[in-house]
Amino acid sequence: LYIGSMPLQKENEHLKKVVFWDKWGEVCFWLLPFMKPAYVRDILGEEELISYTEAVEKVLKREAFDPQIRNVLVTHQFFTASGKEPERCDSETIYVGGSGNVDVAAVQEFDYVAMGHIHKAQQVGGEQFRYCGTPLKYSVSESSDEKTLTVVTLKEKGTFPLIQTMPLHPLRDVKCLRGTLEEVLRKECGDYVSVTLTDEKLPYQPREQLNRVFPYLLEVKIDNTRTKRQLASLEEPELMESPLEMFGRFYKEIHGTDWSNEEQKIVKEILEKLEVDQ
Repeated sequence: LYIGSMPLQKENEHLKKVVFWDKWGEVCFWLLPFMKPAYVRDILGEEELISYTEAVEKVLKREAFDPQIRNVLVTHQFFTASGKEPERCDSETIYVGGSGNVDVAAVQEFDYVAMGHIHKAQQVGGEQFRYCGTPLKYSVSESSDEKTLTVVTLKEKGTFPLIQTMPLHPLRDVKCLRGTLEEVLRKECGDYVSVTLTDEKLPYQPREQLNRVFPYLLEVKIDNTRTKRQLASLEEPELMESPLEMFGRFYKEIHGTDWSNEEQKIVKEILEKLEVDQ
């Protein structure tokens, strides 16, 4: 991250690389920071709109790769395999419609691709294309994930890398506890805890009682007949609204009426300009 953290900014600037040697020869590590299409258009002097996949392909095409040696790519893009997205936690950015995705086909020529960007360790389109995942859990939604350290052994050129994982055991885990207050209080632990209380009648000062038992309490949620009834009465939100639809809904909430065609046209033009600038 320190060596190759900044995107390319000049036309004559190339990816940074680090070369090591072992008994099978050279291993070249190519460092590809997060790249947006706008960055690539600027350094290549292109005016045509390109996708994230095309941006990565154009950057890699400029480099002098030696196909006779082992090449490893270390990168921080959002990779997918034929449109299939990796598993994510609820704290990670979602690119609606795949606008920020890079197809893993763009990096097929590498002997191994070490990916960073996704919290859960997993492969994308092949065992040699892998997200190592984060060493710690950064969200309650990751409570069931097993955090690991990925160990990759490269041998001679042309052989498949040996990929192993070693479990990581943090000082404090992230746990989700569910039950009545009385039941949960019996599960005392020193981990980071998310608690869901199922009491039909809410006990007196539940958070205060929980704080005394769980020093690293993250959140307290209530799930009973009353809260379920309240949720059922709410109008189900649109899950995949476009930015234009969200603006329209926001306008109606503020003004109490739908926006005009002219107002919609103005916002649409602004959104399209922002998309081009990205």
